[in-house]
Amino acid sequence: MSEPTAEERIRAELAKTENRLRPWFNDTIETPAADVIELAEEFNFERPERDEDESDEDYAERVADEAATFVQELRDDEGKLNEQFIGADVSVTMTLRLDISTGGPADYVTADYDPSDGAISDVRYHFAPWFDHADVEVDSDSPLYLAMARFASGFDGLTVEEIAKRG
Repeated sequence: MSEPTAEERIRAELAKTENRLRPWFNDTIETPAADVIELAEEFNFERPERDEDESDEDYAERVADEAATFVQELRDDEGKLNEQFIGADVSVTMTLRLDISTGGPADYVTADYDPSDGAISDVRYHFAPWFDHADVEVDSDSPLYLAMARFASGFDGLTVEEIAKRG
């Protein structure tokens, strides 16, 4: 049996990453107690010891309360949020769009542009008749790719803000 493809795994990976970040971006914790406890345990929350005379209901409530407090403390600690991205790098890319025609049907070319080095990537041709859209990757020897490279070279040395003003 072969390994699942990225396409097959992407939804599960997205959910896992979203769950890791959920404590910092939910305004309130209005989730079932079991979900709060599971989330807290992902961040090494340890359930308290059960008191001998504590009922099942009281213990479950205490665990849920302590888990919610634990998650709230995570939310209040920006350093803990930053730890979720250890090794991650934030980069700025812009999407450049060259409109060939704007309607009936429209077609245009897009490219990701990295202002830090002037490089373009992921050049795509888009075709958009009414209520539909398709796009394909453009080969690096295509005149459309070369046009985008020339267009992007006009931004060399400019800051992101300066490029945005040119819009």
